[in-house]
Amino acid sequence: AIVFSLYFFGFLFVFSALFITSFRIVFTHQLKNELSHELSEITANFLKVTDGGIDFKRNQDNETLKQFLYSEGISAIFYDNKGNELRHYGIYTLNAAAEDHDDLKKLVLHAIDKKSVQEKNALWNKQEFTTYIAPVIYAQKPVGAMVISKSANTSDQTIQLMIFVLA
Repeated sequence: AIVFSLYFFGFLFVFSALFITSFRIVFTHQLKNELSHELSEITANFLKVTDGGIDFKRNQDNETLKQFLYSEGISAIFYDNKGNELRHYGIYTLNAAAEDHDDLKKLVLHAIDKKSVQEKNALWNKQEFTTYIAPVIYAQKPVGAMVISKSANTSDQTIQLMIFVLA
């Protein structure tokens, strides 16, 4: 009976570890797909890009970018091509340590320089966020950048809850 119990708990432990790992992988994949989709949606519906930079507009349903981001649970910050902040939404409206600003600005300038979307897990106010940093381009020339983020802590909290329930 003791050997059976050990086998059972061993099986339960392995099964739980596989389930938690699978959940984390699926959640991360869905989060990245969601951010990629939202990046396209923001670009198509809320930005007016000119050689002078980034202008903001309402979408066809007269919804503002702020309303859209709030409804999707996404934080965003927009920069000009020199790395100066234009607008910020969500978590980025909170004051953060200077090093958070500097780290993000370096990532933004790198994305502008490379003219490609960068995906990072970045810290802001000691919270981890899955972050997409995308240059905004007009006529093959970067005129700014946008950063969109969503908390990566949600999956960790869910995993902690699952471990607590399974324990």
